[in-house]
Amino acid sequence: MIIVYTALILIGIAASVLWCKAVFWFFGKLEKRINKKKIAEQNNPYIQAHKAKMLNDKNYEEYLDWMAKNAHGVPVPKMMTREDWEASQKINRLTL
Repeated sequence: MIIVYTALILIGIAASVLWCKAVFWFFGKLEKRINKKKIAEQNNPYIQAHKAKMLNDKNYEEYLDWMAKNAHGVPVPKMMTREDWEASQKINRLTL
């Protein structure tokens, strides 16, 4: 009888260890997939440029709201990103 109980305990321990390994394997794969996506976003210059433009737009909107609340006068024109400036230069050359 002791041998049966010992065998059942060992089988239970082995099943627990296998379950833990399966869970860690699954979440390890999931973490690698998420990290690959983050690295791809960090290395993609188009994504970075888009995020910078969106942040610039958000900051300017906050600035306009602040100016409206505090009535400090005429707001400063929006700062252009490098890509916006280059695009406007190309358009100006075409219209000349």
